Amino acid sequence: MKNVPKAALVILLHLAIIGTLYAKYSYERATRPRVWVKTIGYDPDLPIRGRYVALSLEVATDVAAKKEGDPKYAWYGTYPVHIELRNGELFAANDPAGDEYLTFRELQTTPHAILSEPVLYFISDNAENPTWRPRNQELWAEVTIPKKGPPRPIRLGVKTSGAIEPLNLN
Repeated sequence: MKNVPKAALVILLHLAIIGTLYAKYSYERATRPRVWVKTIGYDPDLPIRGRYVALSLEVATDVAAKKEGDPKYAWYGTYPVHIELRNGELFAANDPAGDEYLTFRELQTTPHAILSEPVLYFISDNAENPTWRPRNQELWAEVTIPKKGPPRPIRLGVKTSGAIEPLNLN
């Protein structure tokens, strides 16, 4: 019986931590800008984390794509940037002191600017893998752009012939 007050205190502390995170993310969703971003996704499944989709976000940028290294085995470098909303698009502006990093991925011989760190979108166990799409569909994510840190995904959608239709993954 002596441990009951200590256990209750630990439970209240955990609830307070979770509550402040919930309040912070809810506040950001209500006040920070949102934008739909084209993604390149894959579906890792780690037993510890659960089921999620890792999404590489494609961004507009003013950074020039430059290949580095031996021409036979060349790769694109990583560039520090800061993330902002510009002309209704997620934009990675060149910034040597930036807290995000940009790289380029070659798709069908064309370099695409993507954020180096993928963002995670958790899905239920019985949801279909949203990254498996027919060729005429593109996977997009609606993200919140916080003041600091990577964009935070809110929901996923599929773009077919110009219109984005949100997915129901519950």
